[in-house]
Formats: sequence, structure tokens, C-alpha cells
Amino acid sequence: MQTEAQSRVRETKHRTLCSPRGATCVALLLTCSSTALAQCYVEESQKLVGHMRNDDFGQASVIDGDILAVGSPEGGAGPGRVEIYRRSQGIWTRVQTVTADDAAFDDRFGSSVELKAGLLTVAAPTDDNDRGADAGAVYVFRYDGNAFTQEAKLIGSATGAGHRFGSGVEIAADQVLVLSESENLVYGFAHNGDAWGEIARIPTGAANTSRIAADRNVLLVYAANTREVTIYRFDPPNWLPFQVVSTGLLSEIDLRGEDAVFAYGPFSDDAAAVVYQDVHGAFLEQARIPVTAEHQGFDAAIDGDHLVLTVGHFLDRQILYLYRRDRGTWSFVSKLVRSDMPVADPFISVALDADTAVLGIPADAQIGQAYVFDGLGAVEADCDPCTLIRTLQTRCRDGKLRVKIKSDLHHDERLHLDLGGEVFTMAFNERGTGKLKRNRQSGMIDVSVLECPGLNGTVDCGT
Repeated sequence: MQTEAQSRVRETKHRTLCSPRGATCVALLLTCSSTALAQCYVEESQKLVGHMRNDDFGQASVIDGDILAVGSPEGGAGPGRVEIYRRSQGIWTRVQTVTADDAAFDDRFGSSVELKAGLLTVAAPTDDNDRGADAGAVYVFRYDGNAFTQEAKLIGSATGAGHRFGSGVEIAADQVLVLSESENLVYGFAHNGDAWGEIARIPTGAANTSRIAADRNVLLVYAANTREVTIYRFDPPNWLPFQVVSTGLLSEIDLRGEDAVFAYGPFSDDAAAVVYQDVHGAFLEQARIPVTAEHQGFDAAIDGDHLVLTVGHFLDRQILYLYRRDRGTWSFVSKLVRSDMPVADPFISVALDADTAVLGIPADAQIGQAYVFDGLGAVEADCDPCTLIRTLQTRCRDGKLRVKIKSDLHHDERLHLDLGGEVFTMAFNERGTGKLKRNRQSGMIDVSVLECPGLNGTVDCGT
């Protein structure tokens, strides 16, 4: 027997689609939800905010357990800094601001960050030092249980003016690995018990080496001009290449444990991202995350059985798609979205650790923000957007067809409407309202929502 509360969740209503001339009137039966009980998305559990405009807070971020580091390189506004947050009882609290001991204006300290086992590395790719202007540097900090203390400043032995040493930074095989993009080199630094020293120079073999990712004893190096990822394995004392993967153009790479993900951004028509897995010493393709009509994968992060992928158009990449692996198969779970209005900014960061994800949005000319999504392991894939539609209205006058949907959908949601055989995308605003306008229409127009079978009707646009 259905309870009163259950009957309120799903209620059947009749809406009417009428032509303004009154020639045709079609009753449209739709099912709607009185409240947004079915979750098509998950909003952040906490929002972290930078100090000031132009601070680029959120351009880089990394999580390791209950410690979160967010880079704020302050391009054109200061030397840069990294904010440290600690999680306690589910709340992230800022506990320290990390800066370089020789900080100088426009060093862009905090452009890249990495954190593993209490070791924090921070890139300052435009640091001016004895190698020249914009030679770049990477700073190493160690956590003593209470705070991070600077331990070293690293500069490549062949680095010179304008090389931007620190274009990327990773930690793997007990080494700090630093990309110097203009040199087409990856440097390796290790601690000998007394001090940090350079122990490796890894030629990438290609110009425009733009991305690195590393974990355990594996290093991925992506070169845009060859459109290849070269995979190195550390066989002491050398990093040796053992596999080359032809990828096409990529926008981001990530590696965690035995899993790697390559994000394609706008550069592929058939995959937003591809997941590879280390199987008996070789990385093999495991899954392809498909591109949808209006979404592409720009940035990605992977850890264990979770994968997050930023989606959207070039200037509006502020939604995360959460995927989960179950018995070897990756499936979409939910959208992770901001609770506030989006600010278009293509330069963002994504971090993932276990069941926590961070979406950083530096918001050029505004105060940067970082959105934390905790508890991803508890998110269930049970969304039916059709249950969140409250009303659908159409009218047609003088050949001008107007379709309006009121819903409880998030402002980043989209549905696809078939209007007389042509398919259009309807976007929703912050109030959950979507609108479509089509001019120069005539005759009987069939209207249907493709994602919601049975939600359809007909309107007369006259002759």
C-alpha cells in the first residue's frame, strides 16, 4: 500500500499543449517529482576561497589523506603561495600558508604542487635566480606532523634563462621529478640523507613536452608534437623507456598505482578519456570514456576505482563527471557540480585521493575557489532526470515556437528535445528553467524530450 509521502514523490499531472489558434489541443501526460529527491548531481561538501582577486587560487591542488594543498601563484599580483588545509571530523580547515624563503614578485610559486608521504613540492616556473630570468625553480617542504618546513630549492644543472624549470612536478621512486619544458628534459632529484641532489636527466626526445605524471617507479611523459606518451620505469640507477603509446592530442594525463588516464579535451570525436592499466609490465587500454553531445574531457584524475573527468566547453569546464570501476568495468555514477553560479575559466585543476575530489577554479580577475567533494564512495548512480521535470509548456504564434521546461534540475544539466525531427539541446539556468526558441515554423510540430520516453506532444504552428 502506498503511503501519503510516497504518493507525493511521484504524482501524475496533465499539462496541455495548445496552439494559440485553438485548432489543436493535445493533453500531455508527464510524471514529475514534487522535490528533488532523485539526485542527478552531487554538490560540493565544502568551498574554499582565496585571499584576493588575481591570486589564481585553485590553479593547482593535491590531496594526500587528510592534507590538502592548494596553489595560488598570484600571477601579476605577488610571488605566490600554497594554502594547506587539514581535514578533521569531515571539515577542511586552513592550517598553514606555505611560501618560499626567497619569494619574489611574479615567481608563480604554486603553479604546480605534489604531495606524497609528507613531502610537498612546489613549482615556481618564473623564478629569477643565478641561472637567469624565468629560469624557474622547485621548492621542497617536509611535514613534521604539525607544519611544512622548507628543506631545499632545486634548479636543474642545465637550466638557463627562460627555461621555466618546474613546468610540472611529480614524486615517484623516492625522487622529485621536474619537467623543464623549454629544455625538453625531466630532472630527477633524490635525498642522500644530508641534502637533495640531482641524480637524473631524462631527455624526452621531443619538443613541446607538455605533461608528466608519475607514481611508484613509473613516469609518463607526453609530447604534443609527436602525440605520444613515453613510459619510463626506474631501474636503479636509471629511468629507462619501455613503452610508447600513440595517443593523438591530449589535454591532460594522470597516473596512480597501476592505472593511467589520458584526457582528450576537444581533440577527439570518439573518446573523452582513455584508461590504461599496467598488466604484467605493459600498459594496456582498459576503457574508453565516450564523448557526449555537449561534453568533452579536459582534465582527469584517477585513484583506485574512482575517476573524475572535467567536462564542458572550452570556457566552461566546471563540472566533474564521476566514474566508478566495478569488476573491471568503468561506469558513469554522477555529476559533481558547484552550488553557485559558474564563472567561465578554462584554467582549472582537478585532484583526487580515495573518495575525495577537488575542483579548483582560479577565476581570472576574481577570487579563486576550490570545491571539495567528500564521500564519493557513498554516491549512488540512481538518477532519473525525468523525475525532476515539473512542467513542460509550448506555444506557437506567427511561426514562432517556444518551449519551456520548469524543473528541479541543476543549472549545468542539459536535455535534448526533438522538434519536428530536429534535435536541439536545452540548457537549464540556476532556477531549473530551460527554454528553446525556433522561428519560421509551420504545420503540426511533434515535441518530445529524448531522455524521457512518453514526454511528448504536438503543437499547431499554422500555415
